[in-house]
Amino acid sequence: SDASGKLAVVHNGIIDNYLELKARLEAEGHPFQSDTDTEVVAHLVASYYEGDLHEAVRLATQELSGQYAIGVIQADFDELVTARQGSPLLIGVGEGEYFCASDCAAVLERTRRVVYLEDGDIAILRTDGLEVFDRFGKAVEREIQLLDWEIEQMQKGQFAHFMRKEIQEQPAAIERCLQGRLTRRKDAVDIPELRAFFGEHGLPSRINFAACGTSYHAALVGKQLIEELTGIPVEVEIASEFRSRPLSPESLVILVSQSGETADTLASLRHAQGQGNRTLGVCNVVGSTIARESSL
Repeated sequence: SDASGKLAVVHNGIIDNYLELKARLEAEGHPFQSDTDTEVVAHLVASYYEGDLHEAVRLATQELSGQYAIGVIQADFDELVTARQGSPLLIGVGEGEYFCASDCAAVLERTRRVVYLEDGDIAILRTDGLEVFDRFGKAVEREIQLLDWEIEQMQKGQFAHFMRKEIQEQPAAIERCLQGRLTRRKDAVDIPELRAFFGEHGLPSRINFAACGTSYHAALVGKQLIEELTGIPVEVEIASEFRSRPLSPESLVILVSQSGETADTLASLRHAQGQGNRTLGVCNVVGSTIARESSL
């Protein structure tokens, strides 16, 4: 919270320039109780607050460098102001109620209707409505999407932990992916989206994967299969290394991320787009940033 205790912030992410901001705010007389970058956000918003919480958050976020998803409340007003840049943030839309969360699992028990905020967006949540603004303060409409997740998918069930559950669910997951895509030929799978994509652009001369963690390991398996079946050369790189390398203009860049929000993989997507490469996202969340921003 800020010094008054009336303004409070919840924050997911990393503020890269928090030390510079903290030094300035301390010089202005803001007393700090911790060494966290989150408290810097609270004091920064408070420094701009003059009765309009949305405007204070908008001005404060213009000074923040890094990745963040924040929620801000002020004791005198019945509203929650949220903002995102780089870190995932969605709004759950219920009946006379709204929620902000970094993942749909947090809201699924209350609602299946969600709004995915885009980078730079600021949203105001009230019991009587939701308003969304872009980074310039202009009101925008963001589509309400219906989650097709089941609550059982979010729970561990009989398993001790989620990793064990995901391992055991692999055969069923593969079966779901193949439903409606198997052809009469037993050795052929038809993915209409890929067929249309390559029909328009042609097959790539090379492929680059960018991913982190276990998604990187999955990409290594993909490399072996693609090279065996197509003869197209494939390179796989950790996304944090990939994001600064030059790319061949003919390369198709495949981004692999379970959440569709992995920061380094997102940076790799934008790096590829900035160099004019076609991009293909492989992720498990339909409305995630990678799913929305990839070419396919």
